[in-house]
Amino acid sequence: EIANHRPRMDVVIADGEDLLSTSHFAANDIHSQLKALREEWTQLEQQTAHRMEMLEHSVESQKYFSEATEADTWMNEKAALAANQDMGKDEDADEKYLTRHKALELDVEAYISVVEQLGLEAQRLQGARHFDA
Repeated sequence: EIANHRPRMDVVIADGEDLLSTSHFAANDIHSQLKALREEWTQLEQQTAHRMEMLEHSVESQKYFSEATEADTWMNEKAALAANQDMGKDEDADEKYLTRHKALELDVEAYISVVEQLGLEAQRLQGARHFDA
């Protein structure tokens, strides 16, 4: 919206400068108004740029927190499986538990890269002095 108003601001400023160049009787007032208009416009642009930056950071944060929560949930589920102390009542049951445990080890091994990537992303956010870090 602000960018859409920029051409109109340029016209208003150009009109004011034209009036100043013709030694308009209200030149002092026009000059004051132009100065105030430029300052307020610059301040508005700076505020919107800052807001955009904060929103982009917020999106980064939410993405990170979502992924971290998902990883935490996954790890809690797997921790419950790993903490299981059940032993089979016979050889077949033991084989099933062993197979499940090996599958769990493979899952954990495969998930290490996800956790490492989350750690790197957390470090990047902290290094960038992210507001949510």
